[in-house]
Amino acid sequence: METYRLQPHPGHPPRAVSGVDARIIGRDDNWLRLRWRIEGSGELVVPKFAGKGRADGLWQTTCFELFLRPDGGTAYCEFNLSPSERWNAYDFAAHREGMAERPIPREPVCTMRMGSSFAIFDAALPAAALPDTDCAMGLT
Repeated sequence: METYRLQPHPGHPPRAVSGVDARIIGRDDNWLRLRWRIEGSGELVVPKFAGKGRADGLWQTTCFELFLRPDGGTAYCEFNLSPSERWNAYDFAAHREGMAERPIPREPVCTMRMGSSFAIFDAALPAAALPDTDCAMGLT
């Protein structure tokens, strides 16, 4: 699977993180598995466990995201995944327009592992929560 080097937001450059890579690590009939690797994580502030479940506003703090847009359309879905194990999923009619919660038949599984110089965030999304067609993908 291909690894993607993520670019920092120009308005919010990282203080200590030196890089973030993201990739799909597997897919089967039940799960889509993703991994983010954070280099230079010594000063990374990670949200504490908050209990599983949906939560809004995760994108405003430490959150890993997957965007899927079915080929040829403007509608897309967004998955927000936090090390706190909170998550959410949304459908949009177009870029940041027409937001609605996306139904998820089973909660995602998220795991954060901290090392001395890097961290790994793994997430598994239920395959039944994903669009039924080929999609353009964005990882943040």
